[in-house]
Amino acid sequence: MDPYGHLAPWLFKETMDNDDVEIRPTIAITRAHMKVPEMENSVKEGRIKVDGKICVNEMGDIAVTKVAVEPVWYLPGVAERFKIGRFLTRTFPPLD
Repeated sequence: MDPYGHLAPWLFKETMDNDDVEIRPTIAITRAHMKVPEMENSVKEGRIKVDGKICVNEMGDIAVTKVAVEPVWYLPGVAERFKIGRFLTRTFPPLD
């Protein structure tokens, strides 16, 4: 995986400003609270305790993290770097 991911614009800001290069993040990370009705019932019945980290409130909202990865890697290079067989570099016919 990309070790710089969502931090690329900050880590390479000087390069982007000085060399007129655009470096975009390849990973997006979003944190949110998700409402799951079954969780609310479990909290009210005492089966799940509100800890403020995973179960964030008495309504049973849970903390979630969504990660979206951009497919920007040159697969032959990834295969070589990780010493993985050529199966990663196989090309497939386009979907019709």
